[in-house]
Amino acid sequence: MDHVGQWAGETAAYDLPHLASYFFYAARQGMIMADARCRIVAANVAAQRMTGYREAELLGRTPEIFDGEHCGVRIVRHLRRIVQRSGHWEGELWCCRKDGSRYPQQTSITGLPGGGYAAVFTDATERRQREEALTQLAFFDPLTELPNRALLVDRLRLAAVRAVRRDTRVALLFVDLDGFKGINDNFGHTRGDALLQAAATRLRGVVRTEDTVARYGGDEFAVVLEGLTSVGDADCVAGKIVGAFEQPFFMGGTLYAVTVSVGIALFPDHGADAPTLIARADAAMYEAKRAGRSGHRLAD
Repeated sequence: MDHVGQWAGETAAYDLPHLASYFFYAARQGMIMADARCRIVAANVAAQRMTGYREAELLGRTPEIFDGEHCGVRIVRHLRRIVQRSGHWEGELWCCRKDGSRYPQQTSITGLPGGGYAAVFTDATERRQREEALTQLAFFDPLTELPNRALLVDRLRLAAVRAVRRDTRVALLFVDLDGFKGINDNFGHTRGDALLQAAATRLRGVVRTEDTVARYGGDEFAVVLEGLTSVGDADCVAGKIVGAFEQPFFMGGTLYAVTVSVGIALFPDHGADAPTLIARADAAMYEAKRAGRSGHRLAD
């Protein structure tokens, strides 16, 4: 007997339909089978656990049930057309459990002979959380939770693109805490870190929600203002920032007086790219410091 004949003889001893059924219901991934009309005909244990529905509650229903009060009908029809055309679809969907909670689901849908459908899916929540954690580490300052230098540069670049399209200006404000080093040296890094966090909160409270407040490094912050029509707009915000830091910080029963020096650079007036604007705003900030601190200067 050749190898093919021998394999066929051996597998004949197994009940393949029974094994397939066992694999379907025991699989760790969620699996759902639907007929040509997208009516669910089977749902394995993992699918029931993931969605919160018992199989009896799913039989005869369409996958629209997993989209709650959202746009389930349109999504099912759209995916159905894709699978009918190409035989397969894979991607991420936001689905709704029986209890109403929503979660990201990594899904693969395959067309079956006779017009049915098979969907294999997993809960993508943990993967999403890992990706968000990596993004947080890469683009946000862990102490203040503000955008870091890398994200600041990217947002400044995008702001410049939008400014060209809308014929507006962008302002980059460099903000340095006057007297921070003395507090950090005399009272310790723990108190210094708390002061940086408080300063970040105060800065966010001055500007609009759509503006970017970033920690550039050390005791330096940066603010990106979009949609400006004149130099005076940036000058006004810088004045508000300086005024906001005239009030001392109260921490641990002690008042800490910290003012700020602010440098301003405008796009496109002072530069056409992020490195140039950063250099000009930084230089203007040091001019404000040399002029006596607790003030703001526009780049030359």
